[in-house]
Amino acid sequence: MILVTSQEIDAIGEGDNVRLARRTMDEILNELKKAFRVLTELGVETIIFAADHGYLFGEELTEDMKIDSPGGDTADLHRRVWVGKGGRADTAFLRAKLSDFGLGGDLEIATPWNFACFKVKGGTEAYFHGGLSPQELIIPVVTLIPKQNISVGITSEISWTMETGSQKISTRFFSVTIKGDATGIFELVPPKVRVEVRVKKDCISQPATASYGFEEATGDVQLQKTVDNPRAIESNTIALMITQDQPAKTVASVHLLDAVSGAELARILKIEIAIAI
Repeated sequence: MILVTSQEIDAIGEGDNVRLARRTMDEILNELKKAFRVLTELGVETIIFAADHGYLFGEELTEDMKIDSPGGDTADLHRRVWVGKGGRADTAFLRAKLSDFGLGGDLEIATPWNFACFKVKGGTEAYFHGGLSPQELIIPVVTLIPKQNISVGITSEISWTMETGSQKISTRFFSVTIKGDATGIFELVPPKVRVEVRVKKDCISQPATASYGFEEATGDVQLQKTVDNPRAIESNTIALMITQDQPAKTVASVHLLDAVSGAELARILKIEIAIAI
């Protein structure tokens, strides 16, 4: 049995770094795919993943969403829960005894209905845990059973061509055009791919758009055959956003990857980064 836990999203979100938190969330599906692939290669037969709870990350928390806690003898107080004795009852929150949930002691618990929160000091305004909202009550659990043989989506060898939109990476957005031709005798099955800009081994880019086949959730791109030639892959221009600052004259590389297996299909070396800050 292998147990993997993560608290990065909570830690970054509660640190009130909205830009970094959203970027981390955008990338998490691709990171999960990599983790599942590694576990499968290690022989894991069943993968179960779940969240401990949801979160609210939309509009900032406003004053009309904040309510007073029950008061009384307070043992613990957070935005989404009050624990203590005495105080008042209110239709704005649920109140019950801890013993009602099979816990010992004589303390009581209160939690706001819907998206309301108790008034407390500190905390980020954009990312927060609500009360009895669907995000907190419904916990997603997914069970995956890997296939015996992982198909990489390619049943014919392909000769790849990659062209960059410019000789240098001079802005935050950088485009790469890819196309391919079958070189084997078997039928061409266009793969799902991913393009990355790397400095050494670190990926510094995030897929933004593509001419066709772009999946917003993962950043992967499903390629397709050309209409007039079933042995050629339709040209596709993929736009990448550079997400990490780099010193001037840093040398990067561009990598075309099979999105399912992670295998590298093609690369372009020695692309200079010259972004004006």
